[in-house]
Amino acid sequence: MVRIRRIDPHDFRRSAARNLIKAGVDETTAMKITGHKTAAMFRRYDIKTTDDLHEASGRVVKYHARKARKTGANNAKLTQKAVGGEGK
Repeated sequence: MVRIRRIDPHDFRRSAARNLIKAGVDETTAMKITGHKTAAMFRRYDIKTTDDLHEASGRVVKYHARKARKTGANNAKLTQKAVGGEGK
């Protein structure tokens, strides 16, 4: 026998919270839309998936790669100035 899970109002509220955050809506506004009075209660509905965690770690990797490229470019300019190759 196949069991079908019942849907209750909290399922809709949970989906709304998750979708608002993923859409980039700030937490305060999302709380007002979903009717949550405290941030702690709102965060209980904002469940993170494994895909969310992978996406977050990918963003960190990209951030550090950009930072390393920028730092490397700045270091190259400083080196050129130090040896008299630029700015004369």
